[in-house]
Amino acid sequence: MTQPTVADARPSTESAPVAACREAARTYGHGSTAVVAVHGASAELLPGDRVALIGPSGSGKSTLLHLLAGLERPTSGSVEWPALGARTPDSRRPFVPGVAVVFQGPSLVPTLDVLENVLVPLQLQGISAAEARHRAGEALQAVGVDDLVDRLPEELSGGQAQRVAVARALATRPQAILADEPTGQLDAATGQHVVEALLDAADRAGAALLVTTHDPRVAERLHTRWVMEDGRLHTPRTPGAVR
Repeated sequence: MTQPTVADARPSTESAPVAACREAARTYGHGSTAVVAVHGASAELLPGDRVALIGPSGSGKSTLLHLLAGLERPTSGSVEWPALGARTPDSRRPFVPGVAVVFQGPSLVPTLDVLENVLVPLQLQGISAAEARHRAGEALQAVGVDDLVDRLPEELSGGQAQRVAVARALATRPQAILADEPTGQLDAATGQHVVEALLDAADRAGAALLVTTHDPRVAERLHTRWVMEDGRLHTPRTPGAVR
């Protein structure tokens, strides 16, 4: 496979990686039925990175993102978050503090209104009610849906729901935002609005941003491309890869 030619806009800073995987692999099942979703992936996500993780369906993109988010544990190898002071996720919580995830499909709690959905992760972090409401309102305004605070998810369009999901991520003031096919179920115009919201959110938070995508229009908005092929990760720093 010919690797895409892309500029690696990795910052020159020597800051510690926000997330780093070292020969991380993830296998599902055992014995003859085992399926290796990710083979020995090694990469670093630094502060300020803007990464598009591309590859065909079933290539392991989502699994790698879940590993970097701490949602899954590697079968072998390691995933660490040096800049966040975390070596493993808190066993009581599925997410690594400082890492926010935006999912492809519906992820809002259907019985909660927009404001309440954005408040959930802040409440789990133990942030005071007043501060949580301030952050939530600020985040909703930043992505342009602050006029929807009283609506339930079923009353939102797909694009509005994804913007709320971005606001929920932004409100936690993360150091890394990981978005899994965030435009996969949206039309082109709405998808571009969501990408803008993600980029703005990352800029506001000073966070690294990694987006898995099939859409070349989304990928071209990000400075760096990582490629997944048959569970194997290729980055601009992989030996033999073309920048």
